[in-house]
Amino acid sequence: MAGKETEKLASSLLEILYRTMGLVKVIPIEERGAILCDINGRNYPVELGLRTPINFDDLCNALSEGFVFQDKIRSAVRVGNLVIADKICFKNNPPPRIPEFHILGMNSPLPRTTVGRGYLPHFAVSAAAIQGEWEKIKEKTILDLGAGEASLSMAALAYGGKRAILVEKEKSAVLKAWLNLFYNDLSQKCEILEDDIWNLSGENYTEMLNPVEVVIANIGPQEIYGGQEGTHLAVASLLPYLSHAETLILGGYGPDNSDLGPERIIQALSPLGFNLSTRYQIKEKDGGENTGAQTLVFTRS
Repeated sequence: MAGKETEKLASSLLEILYRTMGLVKVIPIEERGAILCDINGRNYPVELGLRTPINFDDLCNALSEGFVFQDKIRSAVRVGNLVIADKICFKNNPPPRIPEFHILGMNSPLPRTTVGRGYLPHFAVSAAAIQGEWEKIKEKTILDLGAGEASLSMAALAYGGKRAILVEKEKSAVLKAWLNLFYNDLSQKCEILEDDIWNLSGENYTEMLNPVEVVIANIGPQEIYGGQEGTHLAVASLLPYLSHAETLILGGYGPDNSDLGPERIIQALSPLGFNLSTRYQIKEKDGGENTGAQTLVFTRS
């Protein structure tokens, strides 16, 4: 009974939060025939909140074609008990604190600098993985590769991470990352390296990277990052310089045995002593075999 009462309270608080944020429509992924879960069957609710009414298919089509019009949308994304919203939802005030939830504000939860295919699903499964693996993240130093505007770094810190080192080569994304970190009062826990991920494999950053215990990368074998033999494999080349790394949370992957499948990274990490321990993925709601975006968690054996 206590569990149900807690769930009911959380739902009521979330409803109040959505109203306060001025959301006029909230779309759960279940309406799209999908769920987000881990391999043990634990579900993570995913919702997209909109401040302006818009057809969801039109939104997805626009995002997939690279046309992002969040000035009109001013949206929010909920994954489990994490809510990331455009800061205009909070009238540019600090994000509110409510029980049972972690709330973060950004210049936009659908970043302008996003590249690759299907940003929102890949962000959602990686955010779910951070929640599910919070015990491995708590009080740890995080390395976020291809950090973009810092959404996953902020999530990792919200779930107990001690410090985050962000690596991002796009100057515009670095600037927005700093703005987001300052807005959420997390800048003092972060350092940003404006460099290419491949450049980390050397002695220049050895001292800085040595304390890293958890690696996050939401890259995957996206075509723009070089496909299956591209940047997502940089994690493997970095591991000799990350002697304290114990956990890898790697997103940006699609269904097994597809052009975005994770087989290549699993193959690359196994000889280095990192084995796949669990995965988080978007699946068909009715229990079908089809899967979508997935994030994999590796642990050192």
